[in-house]
Amino acid sequence: MTNPDEKTFYLDRLHIFERVEGGAPRRICIVAGETLEDMHQNAEFLLQLLNDYAEKEVTPEELEAAANADSHP
Repeated sequence: MTNPDEKTFYLDRLHIFERVEGGAPRRICIVAGETLEDMHQNAEFLLQLLNDYAEKEVTPEELEAAANADSHP
């Protein structure tokens, strides 16, 4: 039986935000994963895609498809 006074903590999702000049940050997407390592890898992949998109190297369709995929390499 667990102690009801015992606290546990966990990380459920990682949010990616866009910096907006002179305004509040805008949430772009939420990254999920089974472990913190998974979330970190998925976030790095999506951040690279977002940077490529900002530099016009990725189409909006490719970006959306990647953001909606369950996992990333």
